[in-house]
Amino acid sequence: MVQVRGLAFLDDGQVAELSASETLDHVNGEGTYRGYEILTFEDGSTIVSRFEGEDTLSEDGRLAVFEGEFEYIDGSGRFEGIDGEGTHTGRNHMASGVGFYLDFQGTYTLSPD
Repeated sequence: MVQVRGLAFLDDGQVAELSASETLDHVNGEGTYRGYEILTFEDGSTIVSRFEGEDTLSEDGRLAVFEGEFEYIDGSGRFEGIDGEGTHTGRNHMASGVGFYLDFQGTYTLSPD
């Protein structure tokens, strides 16, 4: 189980604080993962999503490549009533064991007030 903190950079120029809890089931650097992520925006609005996916190693064994899916499960402030889903891809450098990125692509709708 891991805790991750960082920043999320959105296509519209917004930056949100990211906090995630994740469970990994790996053997020799490959396996599955699942968890929850919270994005907190400067105005206090939040988006909560649930994600899962698989890690595989590159042919040279230096990179873990991530592929998976996510769904929006809750929101507050301007994201109240969020509903949607998408996919994500990413990778990290196994040699250093430090640093990774994920690229989330999805769509959402908001419930009318």
